[in-house]
Amino acid sequence: AIIANTSGTNTGDQDISGIATNATNIATNTGNISGNEADILVLDTAIGAIETEQTAQDAAIALNTAKTGITPGQAAIIANTSGTNTGDQDISGIATNAGNISGNEADIIVLDTAIGVIETEQT
Repeated sequence: AIIANTSGTNTGDQDISGIATNATNIATNTGNISGNEADILVLDTAIGAIETEQTAQDAAIALNTAKTGITPGQAAIIANTSGTNTGDQDISGIATNAGNISGNEADIIVLDTAIGVIETEQT
């Protein structure tokens, strides 16, 4: 219905008083954009420097991580260690060691006594 009622003739009833205001606002915004371009270039340069530094830091972190001295196999063993005593450790040699220590103590006493006798005879 609107198109059918359109005559195609300008009747002069359109209000275009805002065009001058819009033109001023467009000029102001264009100036602001031009001013911001320099700031954008400064920020772009700063971002580039940050990205370069991040790359260097990533490389340093990778090197330091490799310096831990733990192989992947050892890391897996550590990860699988529960911290709970499972009772699978063989400590059967402790009794043998204790017996050997006692035997050594007795031998030392005998030798110490013999040294004392020799020292007494030499004086």
